[in-house]
Amino acid sequence: MKKLNKININDLLNNYDDDKWYNLLEEDKCKFNKSGYYKIKCKDDSYIESIEYIGKEFKCEYENVYCKVFGFKDGFEYLNVNVI
Repeated sequence: MKKLNKININDLLNNYDDDKWYNLLEEDKCKFNKSGYYKIKCKDDSYIESIEYIGKEFKCEYENVYCKVFGFKDGFEYLNVNVI
């Protein structure tokens, strides 16, 4: 089973590269308020449709894992976020 590395909340929220992971609105940023796994649905390339906190522990057989941080399964993206 592929495991996701934790991503620091600051790295997620302050990703200013040309290849942004997500285009986060302020209301989206507030949803990342505790450490653990999040299930994300995107409308388009990196625009978020929904964010759901799913808990500190989560096991899944991901279809694909990108950069050892993003897991993909059934049209959703999964992250293991570390909030400090």
